[in-house]
Formats: sequence, structure tokens, C-alpha cells
Amino acid sequence: MSLRWASAVGLCGGASPDGAGNGYRARMQAAVSVLAWVFTVLLAVLFVTCVLASRDRVSENRYFGLKLPALLRSESAWRNGHRAAILPAGIMLVIALACAIIGLAVPALAWGSIAAFVIGVVWTMLAATRAARATPEDS
Repeated sequence: MSLRWASAVGLCGGASPDGAGNGYRARMQAAVSVLAWVFTVLLAVLFVTCVLASRDRVSENRYFGLKLPALLRSESAWRNGHRAAILPAGIMLVIALACAIIGLAVPALAWGSIAAFVIGVVWTMLAATRAARATPEDS
């Protein structure tokens, strides 16, 4: 089986000596760029959620906010947990936004937005839980 025939039927993953794999690479870079922006928007939603819940714009409910057992103990735990989550969510939002913008010119950096999302969600949840557990029980 020749390399040219294997490339034509897709057995080489698009890597051929004549550069036929460039279309695949461009589609993958576009997909990663779109994912970077999707995850950046999700971080923005997380940040806005934390800000609104920490300022009593959103009280404890079933649909909106961080649904962690420590935050659902009381109204003050709800507020304090969301207040503590603002900083990590904001920092990771700025990093994700920077990676998404720079990723338009340097596609490899778009992966930074996806990593910032994962790190941001974990850090936000840990900070919120820690602050909510430190909140004294309401009487």
C-alpha cells in the first residue's frame, strides 16, 4: 500500500507529503478557538452569578447559583460562599479572555481558555465551600 493511496482513503489521518492535511488542521484550530470562547463565556456567567448572589440580588434558590451543600446551609453561608468565589472566578475569567483573544492570532494559546475554565471552576468551588463552612450558623 503506497503512502499516497493510504492518504487518499484517510488511513494516515490526513498527514500526506503533499500537504492534504492542512484542511483538517484549520478545522481543528477553528473548533478549539470556538471552544475557547464558549468556555470564556461560561466563566463570565459563573463570575456574574457569584457577584449577584453575593449582593443579595439572588437569594438561595433551586435554579441559579452555586449548588454546594456548604452554601445551602443558610442565607449567610450562601452570600459568603459566593462572595469568596468572586476573586477566583474573576482572575480566571481575565486569563481565559486573554487566552481567547491572543488565541485568535496564536491558535495554540486558545487551549489556555479551556484550562482556565477547568482551573477556575475547581478553584471557585473550593473557595466558596471554604468560606461557607467558616460562616457561623444562623439562629
